Amino acid sequence: VSMIDYNNHKTNNHRNRLMKNEAQKSEKSIAGAIKINEKEIVDHLSQLVRQSVADTINSLLDAEADAICQAGR
Repeated sequence: VSMIDYNNHKTNNHRNRLMKNEAQKSEKSIAGAIKINEKEIVDHLSQLVRQSVADTINSLLDAEADAICQAGR
């Protein structure tokens, strides 16, 4: 291994350590920047499911009513 290769390897290792340190500092500075309210998510998903079930049941009832009305003609 030549001296140039050794110095390049050493420089790359140093650069990688510096980048890792900077990334860790950034992670620490944004820690807690995003908060997730699980109750809000659960409530929203529950509402979506309720609405979807209601829409499906209403569609089935409408189809059944249409079938009954046409059978009587």
